[in-house]
Amino acid sequence: MSKSNLSIVPQQFSFEKPTLTNRKGEVLSHGINVSISIDAFQADKIQLKKDLAAIFAEVLEYFD
Repeated sequence: MSKSNLSIVPQQFSFEKPTLTNRKGEVLSHGINVSISIDAFQADKIQLKKDLAAIFAEVLEYFD
């Protein structure tokens, strides 16, 4: 299983999962790198979670 890196600093979130390959160089798991910057000063956390869920849902529909 790959090691994922999650970094959270005020108003910026990043996530990285490196690409995994076998000894033959074949890709076992594709890498993912996500960075999100948010104008979150005194933000409504519940609405922010809804907005992020909607954004990721829309992105994931691309792969259906």
